[in-house]
Amino acid sequence: MNACLKMMYALIAAGLLLLGGCSSLTVKESWHKTGEPKQKYEKLMILAIANDEGRRKMFENIMVDELGRHGVAAVASHTQVKDLEKAKRDDIVAAVKATGADGVITARPVSVGDKTVTQEGVAGAPFGTAASGYYNFAGSRDYLRAMMQTNLYDSETAELVWTATIDTFDAERIARVSRELAKFLAKRLRQDGFL
Repeated sequence: MNACLKMMYALIAAGLLLLGGCSSLTVKESWHKTGEPKQKYEKLMILAIANDEGRRKMFENIMVDELGRHGVAAVASHTQVKDLEKAKRDDIVAAVKATGADGVITARPVSVGDKTVTQEGVAGAPFGTAASGYYNFAGSRDYLRAMMQTNLYDSETAELVWTATIDTFDAERIARVSRELAKFLAKRLRQDGFL
């Protein structure tokens, strides 16, 4: 194998490694309250607004874990509010107070499943191509697109202080999206002066 071909394969391999570590999240828009000095939030309650309680718990637990890895104290709302669908406003306010959280992060889907992006390729074929023509790609995987809204509320005033609309191409992989969202929040809320 000549040196040029070896170099090309090395560059492709490096590119694939980089792509594997890329975030599935894209910020479409964001806003934060300006003006008076921003409050630095010490402890956040994570409240996933979802119809499926199992998914809600998984999302919140992973967010809390990942935020903790980035030095942000957080608590999952499901530890205080067992069934979000049946909870009343006063139940949620009492839960926030009971945890001592001074800020509440909410995350909710805005649109889910309106389109998919398919990554195609054939294992073993050069550059993921179908060397012998067109056929059903055994190496393809569909990635579900979704849009979500993430908000930060002040727990004392219940006022919205920060928000972002985020697009993901991997909505079905809740663990991945939860971790990536927590990393993004830890970085962005620090950058914007809220942590």
